[in-house]
Parts: sequence; structure tokens; C-alpha cells
Amino acid sequence: MTHWLERRWSRVAGLAAAIFFVAAGSWGFSRPLKYSSVPFPTPAWNAEAETRSPPERQVAKKPRTTVLCEQEVLQGQTAVVQTAVAQAAVAQTAEAAAEAGSRPVVANDEPVFLNDEELSRNFERKAILLAKAGQCLSSRDMKKQLERRQVTLELPPPRTAVLSPEEVYRLVVPSTLLIGSLQQTRTQPPRFHYVSNATAWVLAADGVIVTNYHVFDTTELECFAVMTLQGDVYPVTEILAADRRADVAIARITAKDLTPIPLGKSAAVGAWVGALTHPGSAHFMFTQGYVTRYQQIGSRKNERPEKWMSISADYAIGSSGGPILDRYGNVVGMASMTEPVEFDTDDTADVGSTLQMILKLTVPQMEIRRLVVAP
Repeated sequence: MTHWLERRWSRVAGLAAAIFFVAAGSWGFSRPLKYSSVPFPTPAWNAEAETRSPPERQVAKKPRTTVLCEQEVLQGQTAVVQTAVAQAAVAQTAEAAAEAGSRPVVANDEPVFLNDEELSRNFERKAILLAKAGQCLSSRDMKKQLERRQVTLELPPPRTAVLSPEEVYRLVVPSTLLIGSLQQTRTQPPRFHYVSNATAWVLAADGVIVTNYHVFDTTELECFAVMTLQGDVYPVTEILAADRRADVAIARITAKDLTPIPLGKSAAVGAWVGALTHPGSAHFMFTQGYVTRYQQIGSRKNERPEKWMSISADYAIGSSGGPILDRYGNVVGMASMTEPVEFDTDDTADVGSTLQMILKLTVPQMEIRRLVVAP
């Protein structure tokens, strides 16, 4: 009996031990599986830390390494945004030019090397054909039309996006023109010779251009044509308005769908300006400088005084009529003349030159705008 009870008790104890170990093993393996499949909830402060650092843990910003133009330095992020907008506008202009079949000014940031002799030959050849065909304005009609004082035009609004100097050049060079004069001989049949060149720019898309009055104030038997950077040549067919004292002439050519350069506001003394002109035989040259002062020259009774804007951007003969541009790509003036500053010396002084400085006098934009009447 005792032996049977011992065996019975042993079986009960063994069964109880087995049940205990099974239960213990089941509890031990279920806990890790449960908490490994579902992560612990993230506290609110930790979620905030993933998107925003606490004030006491903010790290100082690294110094800027991007080169900025002076306008971006002065105006901060607003100028950066405006520059991005301007770059998009320049890109659209380049795409439109490509669709029209004209070659771009630059390709893949590589410069285009201009051949001045080839540009001059191209202009002379095409302009002579236009003159022989009688498409250019005659010198007789031109002199009469230079008496016109105003023209009705709808001007484009000024640009407002700040541009770098490189962007200003790329934006306005398709709208800057070479204007040249052909001299006609009195022989029969008459022959034409390329005698002089100056600069002009587009004021309205339907072929309205601007240059200096003195460009057209020439001798008899001369006619004029203009050429774009792409080499297209158009005859000057009409003088729309002109002012001798202001040295402004607004003319028309046969081209259509041009890109005008808007007239801007007056540039303050010290403001950046760029000049795009044809000094000498160097075509489409871009120089930079600043507005140095405004000058008024007295006049005789019942005459308006002459008004000039002086700049430090360089230009020379052949630059007459070239656009003076602000940082937005608007015209704020027009190249007109230079004035040397020399010191007096006696004839025995041993000096190589008495020249000290050359003043650059330009037509302020207000004098150009004064010839235009809104429709």
C-alpha cells in the first residue's frame, strides 16, 4: 500500500512539475514576441524633437559659401527669389529664340566669340542690297522727319526682378542693334559704301528703335540700316520723333516681333549701370560702372536746359545710342558723348599727355520718355 501511494504521489508531483514548467516556458517566450512586433509609443516631446530642435539645442548656421551679387547682399532673400524668377524669364527668352531659329548668345555656359570683321562685312553686304532696292529712308525725307517732336506708343512696363550683370547682358543683347550708315556716290549707277556705325536698341516690338539724334544728323546721300547680333539686317524706314537738344531720335525699321527693352525709373547717383555698345569696331561690348552725377546745362531764353546723366561705365566712338541699363534690365539712359578733362600746361612742359579723365555723358531716361505719348 505504501509503495503504491509513493508511486501515486510521484506521478502527481511529476505531473505538477510538468504543468509548472510548461506554464513558465509559455510566459517567458510570449513577452519578447509581443513587444518586438509593436514598438513602444513615442512620447509627444520626442516626436516634436524629430521635426524641430529645442531652442537650447539649436546649432549655429554655417557661413555662406555662395557668391552673391551686390543686390542680393543688400536685399537678402527677396533678391535671391527675384533672381530665380529672372533666370526663368531668361530661360523662356532663350527657348523662344531657339524656336525662332536664332542662335543663342551662349551655349552650355561657353562664350560665343564674335568676329568683328565678319559682322561688319555681313552688315555692309545686306545693307547695300536694301539700299539698292530703295527700301531705306532717303536723306531728304529723313531731314524733314527729324522735325517731328512726339510719337504715340504703348511702352512695355519696366522689369522688377533683380538680375546679375551676366543676366542683364543675356537679356538685352538680342534687343541691342548695330546701326550703320551707307554713303551713296553721285555716279551712275550709284554705289554705296559703309561709312560709320553707332548703336540703337528696341523700344517697341513692332520695329520701333531708339538712338541719338546726332546719328541721323549727317550729310546728304546717306541711308541707314540696323543689324541684330544674329546677323539680320533691316532698313530704317521712318523717323517717328526726335529732339536735337536732348540728342534723342525714335525711328522705325521693318522688323516685327522684336523684344523691347523697357524704360525704367531714374537711377540714383551711385547706382550700378551697364552699357552695351559698339565702341570702335568692337561690337556688342558690355561694360559696367555707376551713376556719378546728374548735370544741367543752362540755355538761352525760351530754350529748355540740357540734362545729362554721367556714368563711369566705359564707352567710345561708335557707342552713340547705346542703352544704359539698371540692375533690372531696364533702360535708364543712353550713351551720347564723352568730354575730356585736361590740365593746363605751357608749351615747354615735358609731358606725354594732358588728359586726366574722360567724362561719359548719357541721355537720362526722362528725356526719351518725354517724346512718347501714351495711346
